[in-house]
Amino acid sequence: MMNAHTDLAIELKEQLEASASDKKGYCFSEEIEAEGKIRISRVEILNKVGERQFGREKGTYITIEVPEIHQGGSDLQKQVVKTIVNQLRSLPIWDKRNILLVGIGNREITSDALGPFAVSSTCVNRHRNIFLNLTDSEYNVSALVPGVMSQTGMESSDIIRGVIAETHPDLVIVVDALASRSVHRVNRTVQICNTGIAPGSGLKNNRTALNQASLGVPVIAIGVPTVVSTLTILADLLDVIENGKWKEQVLSGLPEEFARSESDMFVTTKNIDEEVQCLSIIISHAIEVCYGLTEDM
Repeated sequence: MMNAHTDLAIELKEQLEASASDKKGYCFSEEIEAEGKIRISRVEILNKVGERQFGREKGTYITIEVPEIHQGGSDLQKQVVKTIVNQLRSLPIWDKRNILLVGIGNREITSDALGPFAVSSTCVNRHRNIFLNLTDSEYNVSALVPGVMSQTGMESSDIIRGVIAETHPDLVIVVDALASRSVHRVNRTVQICNTGIAPGSGLKNNRTALNQASLGVPVIAIGVPTVVSTLTILADLLDVIENGKWKEQVLSGLPEEFARSESDMFVTTKNIDEEVQCLSIIISHAIEVCYGLTEDM
């Protein structure tokens, strides 16, 4: 069966529930903020059963869905910043002194530029603290945008490990663009997790995972789905025609030859430039607030 691609744990959870899978491998909770405009979902993968169910590492996966994020104005976007800060701080590993921010992706391709844009926009202070010998600074934040293999000839993980070896951060925060299997979540959802990330996995273009096992330090990943496969769009349409059948069941009914030819086709929104710019600023500002790089919420 051809599966719609996704990096979002919430969508894997929805698939598990649709297939009547038992829940002993994970737990789920959700809450609503901003008068229903922000939905926060939390998936906790508890054990190896959950890892098999999700195909993801044991850990916490937080999804912040804001359907009106690009229409709700600055007040809603400020609330999203606050929500991201609160959810980041809900992860026990967030509070480390030396932080390395890493923006994964290709800044020349807008749908893949979220990481480079967000990290390049974030204030850093490690150089200043070292120069001025400010040993009482609560956080030292540095940043890296390693580019992609077609630009550097190197795996991003190799570049990041080299920087880690020289600068010795206590925590790495990776920002990257993701893939969704729902058109309604594209550029309107933020996922935060404490298990790192496998760049390109949602597009089945896997690179070396960026996690504690590969980098030697804890990793928090922040991502936004910026693309969706054409198969998903077709499945959403057929889902309506078929009275709400889960899209994986719909996809299984497609001719295999057709599904194969469409499985590598991904699309994004017509306003991708504006939306990625907006989202990168929101994520950048949330990181700055979280680590005291700005006082303005």
